[in-house]
Amino acid sequence: MNITERQLSRQYENYTIDMDRLTQKFQDKDRSSAKSSGYDTVDISADGRWALDREMLEAIRAGQGINAARTLTNVSSLRVFEDFEKAVSEEKRDKTAVNNFDRHVDKMVSAYRKMRQEIEEKYANMSQEQQEQSFYVADDKSIQQLTKEKELELLDKAYEQHSSAMAHFTEILRDLQDFKPQIIYHQSGGQVKEQVIYQPQTASSDSVKPKKGEIKDQAYRIFMSAINKGDFPSDSGSAAVSKSELNRIWDYYAGL
Repeated sequence: MNITERQLSRQYENYTIDMDRLTQKFQDKDRSSAKSSGYDTVDISADGRWALDREMLEAIRAGQGINAARTLTNVSSLRVFEDFEKAVSEEKRDKTAVNNFDRHVDKMVSAYRKMRQEIEEKYANMSQEQQEQSFYVADDKSIQQLTKEKELELLDKAYEQHSSAMAHFTEILRDLQDFKPQIIYHQSGGQVKEQVIYQPQTASSDSVKPKKGEIKDQAYRIFMSAINKGDFPSDSGSAAVSKSELNRIWDYYAGL
């Protein structure tokens, strides 16, 4: 045993790792793997990646016939919509038990006005040359000149999309109030007891229950009218839905 221990001790003392050989082995393996995969590999620094991105951008500009000195901005229909949604969510208001529909309209209008003011101030501080050199990617993937009017148009579109979504949401809230869940309790002994629970219904402020779609249409009208947008006929059936009814719908779920 003592002899064996002395031999093992001397063996570990003399054991060394040939790092150069291992390094060469790993490099050969990497080259072999890249060759077998059919792809070339290369390490790109941050500066190199930025230069490559610029090169690709110049290729896009050349294909669209845009002068290389001009600027392709990050403005797009989707980007403006996302910015508006974020702006609405960042509008802070105290929680209330009543008038929650009006509360959301106030948040929408406030966010819209702030973004509109930012656009107007940006172009007021830009030279005519800078404005002529600004481009953006349109919805049809073409590259078009970006103007103040175009940015305001994209903002209006984002507000309209949000209004449409929230109007549909209001209609869903109204429909859910008519939902009557049914709970069945299974008891031992083969007996089954059925209990139906009806959600409490608050009397509508309108004498006639709104027809399908009227809640959504009226909510949309109010959203758009808040920024003086939209062309709605005065004889529309949606006018039968009062603003107090829309607040009642939102307030019902705000208190749950």
